[in-house]
Amino acid sequence: MRENLESLETFKERLAVARSRLLRHEPFLGFMTLELPTQILDGDGVTPTAATDGRRYFYNYRWCRQLTDPELVFVIAHEVAHVIFLHMLRRKGRQAVLWNAACDFAVNGLLLRSCESRGSLNVIAAMPSMSDPNTGRPHRIGLWDERFADWTAESIYDVLDRTAINIGVNWDQLLEPSSQQQTATAGAQSRAAVAKALIRAREHRQNHGGEPGCFERLAVAGLNPTVPWRQRLRWRALSWGFETISWARPNPRFRPHGLYLPKHRGFQLPDILFAFDTSGSVSDRFLGQMVAELNGLLMLARNSVVRVICCDVEVQVGGDFHAGRRLDPRQHKLRGGGGTDFRPVFDYAQREKRFRQLIYLTDTCGIYPEAAPQHLNTVWLVPHDIPAEPPFGEIITLPFSAHQRLEL
Repeated sequence: MRENLESLETFKERLAVARSRLLRHEPFLGFMTLELPTQILDGDGVTPTAATDGRRYFYNYRWCRQLTDPELVFVIAHEVAHVIFLHMLRRKGRQAVLWNAACDFAVNGLLLRSCESRGSLNVIAAMPSMSDPNTGRPHRIGLWDERFADWTAESIYDVLDRTAINIGVNWDQLLEPSSQQQTATAGAQSRAAVAKALIRAREHRQNHGGEPGCFERLAVAGLNPTVPWRQRLRWRALSWGFETISWARPNPRFRPHGLYLPKHRGFQLPDILFAFDTSGSVSDRFLGQMVAELNGLLMLARNSVVRVICCDVEVQVGGDFHAGRRLDPRQHKLRGGGGTDFRPVFDYAQREKRFRQLIYLTDTCGIYPEAAPQHLNTVWLVPHDIPAEPPFGEIITLPFSAHQRLEL
C-alpha cells in the first residue's frame, strides 16, 4: 500500500484500468467484474475496505486509493472470487468471523497459486501489503497459508474452529443478505452473473484463442457439480474422524527394544446422530433406500456409534448402531407419519451432549429452530427440487425428486 491522496475521479479511472488489465489476462474474472454493479464508497458506510454481498461490489475509495495498481487488481479479483463461490450464502450458521477468514484463505490461495500455469500470477498475485513500523519492510495484510492450498472454505473453517489458531490480519469483509428474500435474490443474481461471464469468456476464447483459466474451470464445475452425493457424504463423515491410540496395551512390536509406545487403534468417527424425517410427505421406498446408505456409513463407524432417531412432530429413538450392528428395517421400525417439526431433533441433540454431528434426511418441509444450534455440525440430505433450503448447516443434494415421491 502507499500514501495516496488521489481524487475520486482519478481513482475511478484507475479502477477501470485495473478491470481492463484483469480482462486481458483472466477474461472470465474480468467479465465477472462487469456482470454486477459496483458501488464506490467515500468514507464510513457499508465497509471500510472492499466487500461484496453477492449482488454488488463495494470499494471504499479512501482505503482503495492507497493500493498500488497490482494490489488493486488483486482486490478486484478477490471480491469476484467470493461471488463465484457464493461464499456469502454458504455460511449456514457458522461463526461469522471464522467463516470470513476461511473464505479469504481459500480465495487468496487460489489467486496466489492456481493461476500460475496461465502466466497470470504476476498480474493478480500482489496481495495488499503495508510497511512494518519496526523494520520498514512490507508484509502482506491478507490471509494466506500454504497448508490450505486448494482446500474448500468449509474444510478450512473446520480446522480454524477446532484448533483456534491465530488467523492473522484480514482486510476483507463478506456482507450477508439480511433476509431470506435477499438471500434468494443474491443467490440468483450471483449464479446468473457466473453463467453470463462463462458465456462471454467462451466467446472471447473463440475470437482470441487461449484455454480456460482455473477460476473458469471451477465455475463450470460449480454450476454442473460432478461429485456424487454418496462420495460427498462419505468425505464429510471422514472429516469428522480422528486417529486413536491406546496406552492400555503398549505396542508389542517395540517392547523387545525396551520401548513402551502406544498401540494404534485405527481411524475413529465421533458419535453421530442420524435423523430420519418420517413425516407423511416422505415415501417408505425412499426411507428404505436411505437405510442402505446409512448401513454403508456404519462401515466407517468401527469404534463409534451412530444413533438413529425418527421424527415427525416428536422424536422416536431407533437405537444405536455401528459396524457390527446394522439397521434392519424389518426389525427396527421407522415410526412416524404425521407433520414435520425439526425442533425436537435439535432439542434432543442439545440434551445428549455427546453428539456433535447430525445427519438429517428430510424433504425440508417443516418448522426449523429460530437460531442455528451451537456446537452441532448439521448435514442435510435433501432431494434436488426442494421448495426451500434449510437456513443453516451443509446441504448434500440427492438426485431424487420430491414431486416423484422421492424415488430413484
